[in-house]
Amino acid sequence: MKSTEHISENVYQQLRDLIECGKLKPGMRLVQCDLAHKLNTSSIPVAKAICMLEHDGLVVNEPNRGAQVMDWSFDEIECAIMIRSSMEQMAAGFCAVRATDAQRQKIRDLATVFTNCAIAQGTKGCLKADSELHSFIVQCTRSQLLSRTFANSRVITNTIRNTTWLRQSVCCPEIHDALVNAIIAGDEKLARDCAREHVEQVLSDLCSVMHESMLQPIKMQLA
Repeated sequence: MKSTEHISENVYQQLRDLIECGKLKPGMRLVQCDLAHKLNTSSIPVAKAICMLEHDGLVVNEPNRGAQVMDWSFDEIECAIMIRSSMEQMAAGFCAVRATDAQRQKIRDLATVFTNCAIAQGTKGCLKADSELHSFIVQCTRSQLLSRTFANSRVITNTIRNTTWLRQSVCCPEIHDALVNAIIAGDEKLARDCAREHVEQVLSDLCSVMHESMLQPIKMQLA
């Protein structure tokens, strides 16, 4: 028989995935009895899972309104992207000096998978390949703390991308070339710089989309 903790963890992962992919949309109320019925469980693990999601920053719990999926403001989106940028730079620098030859080859292979998806204009494939490449770069840092922190940040930025007007231009075949080449060469500084430029492009795309949507772009600059 599964323990309550195990059931809560499973419910947490399911709800987190539903938020990340946009099936549970920003501002949507999380009614425990409805979610328990949908996930074929009781309200207790759902309540625990919602608390865990609140700790992750994916859910807010407001008086008289209850728990609901985070509805991202411009300032929060800016902050999330800048946090992700800082971790991407750190990971790229560490990876450039810590990755083994076998890991460098795998990075090259993952980049090739992404390029092939981009050439084929397969957006879903690009998103998956992009996630796998960046996650593996973090793995090569050999830092469990960075890996855990990055995993949560990735879910937040993926959620923003999938549930708001932010649409990242990920299907550019050359988007990772400079970053991957710097890591393969073992150039820590260049790898950090390339990671920074990579995220700056996301910020540029964000401002462009806001302008096209008749929204006032916020001034964003990476430190």
